[in-house]
Amino acid sequence: MSSEVIWNTEKYLRYSDVQSRAFEDLASRVDARDPRQVVDLGCGPGDLTAALSQRWPLAVVTGIDSSATMVAKARQHGVRAELGDMREWRPSAETDVVLCHTAIHWVPEHPQLIASWLNDLPGGSWFGMCSPDDAGDGIHALMEEVADRPHWRELVSDCVLRLGEVMRPPDVYYSLLEQQGFRPDVWQSRHWRCLHGEDTLLHDLEAAPLRPIRAKLDDEQWEEFRAEFASELRREYPRRADGTTRFATRMLFVVGHRLENA
Repeated sequence: MSSEVIWNTEKYLRYSDVQSRAFEDLASRVDARDPRQVVDLGCGPGDLTAALSQRWPLAVVTGIDSSATMVAKARQHGVRAELGDMREWRPSAETDVVLCHTAIHWVPEHPQLIASWLNDLPGGSWFGMCSPDDAGDGIHALMEEVADRPHWRELVSDCVLRLGEVMRPPDVYYSLLEQQGFRPDVWQSRHWRCLHGEDTLLHDLEAAPLRPIRAKLDDEQWEEFRAEFASELRREYPRRADGTTRFATRMLFVVGHRLENA
């Protein structure tokens, strides 16, 4: 199944409250004054990228995403969006800000990729990324457990998002920035959320974390996996008496600033 089927932009925008919170926390630590070019890698539907143009009205702000559906949606938001793979993107001599919010964890080799970006960025530039950081516990661990069951293993085990294998410890990113002449700012946060309604946590996850699994299954298989995973979510995150479901999302933030003379 193609990525065009997976990407449901309306679901993604409903999922975006956690995205927007992370984006705002990340962007608030990027203190660029008058950047020439600002790039948002993995821009998604562009609703957050559009805010960058308001913050830096004189900059050329570009969003890049690998999904044509997302690029089309971003353009509807007035974003200068381009279809592309972040693995192939390179900064220009005028790229002063690079942001990658809740997207870098889809690229297992991202430390080497980040190092190449940092190496090419000019003096005075800023780099910022954030990613889910729930390896070993929480929802992602539950997703891995279901995907690794014998009846699913051969079908989806190789495509489930395994944060523990993809994301590195915070000090790795800190050292990476230092080695490339950037002043690091690295922190973690835990964001508590409250969702309303039945199976809303499942619907929330269908917007992004579950999409590689959906791509590997036909409709009947997907409904079976979805029902099994939903049952586990209800057990682990039961609805409260008022009909809400509470859970926490842990995030990792990495920001770096290269001094003008670096």
